[in-house]
Amino acid sequence: MDPRTVILYRSKHHGNTKKLVDALVTAHPEIDTIDVATLGKEEYPDLSPYHIIIVGSGIYYTKFDKDVLRVCDHCLRDGDNVIGLMTYGGAAKFNGGDLDGVCRMKMATLMCTYGCPGFDTFGPYKLVGGMNKGRPNQEDIDGAVAFYDKFLADYGEILVEERLKRDKRDAFNAAHPAGGLFTNLKRSAKKIANRVKGEGGKETSAKTEPDTSAVAACESVAAGESVAAGGADEPNAPIKSNASENQ
Repeated sequence: MDPRTVILYRSKHHGNTKKLVDALVTAHPEIDTIDVATLGKEEYPDLSPYHIIIVGSGIYYTKFDKDVLRVCDHCLRDGDNVIGLMTYGGAAKFNGGDLDGVCRMKMATLMCTYGCPGFDTFGPYKLVGGMNKGRPNQEDIDGAVAFYDKFLADYGEILVEERLKRDKRDAFNAAHPAGGLFTNLKRSAKKIANRVKGEGGKETSAKTEPDTSAVAACESVAAGESVAAGGADEPNAPIKSNASENQ
C-alpha cells in the first residue's frame, strides 16, 4: 500500500508556492491538492484518509498564511504527519514556527520543511521592483520534488504501517468508549468495592478455618505432660519435688 498525500496550500501574490505544488503533482499525479482560497469560511476538508499532509504557503513577515493555519487548526488531528512547503522573500531563519505550533496543539507531527526564495513585491519591496526575481527557479522547483521523493523513500512505508496501527486503535476506542467523568468514577468505585470484598472474604475464611498445626502441637504437648505425670493410667500421681530436703 502506497502512502496517500494531499497538499493544502495558499499562493496569493505571484504564484510562487503554486509553482512548487504544480511540480510535485506533475511528478506524482496521485497527489491530491486543496487550494484554501477555494474553500468557504466555514468549509473544512477531511484530511483523515491521508498519510502525508503537505502544508504550503508563502511567508508573510515570518508567518504562514492565516487561512492556511486556520484550516490546519480545524482539520489536523492526533497522529497526522505534516510537511511544510514555503516560499519567502526574506531570510528563512524563523519561518515555519507558527505551523509547528499548530501541529503541536493538535498532536500532529511536523516532520520536516522545504523552503526556497520567491519573487516578493510585498510592502517596501515594491519600491525597489521586488526581490528574488526569477525565483523559484528550476533548481528550486527540482529541489522540492527531490525533497519529497527522498522523504517518501525514507518514511513512506513506515507511515503506512503506523497509520494501520492508529486505525486499529481508533476502531477499538470507538467500539469501547471510555465514557465521561461520572462513568470513570463509577467504574473505579466498583473496582475498589470488589477488591475490598475479596480481601474481606479471605479474612473471614482465615478466621473460621481451624489451625490444624496448632491443634497438633497442643495434642503433642498434652501427651508429653501426661507421660511425665505418670502415664495415662495414673492421672493423679504426685509430681516429684525438686526442693532441697533441708528446706
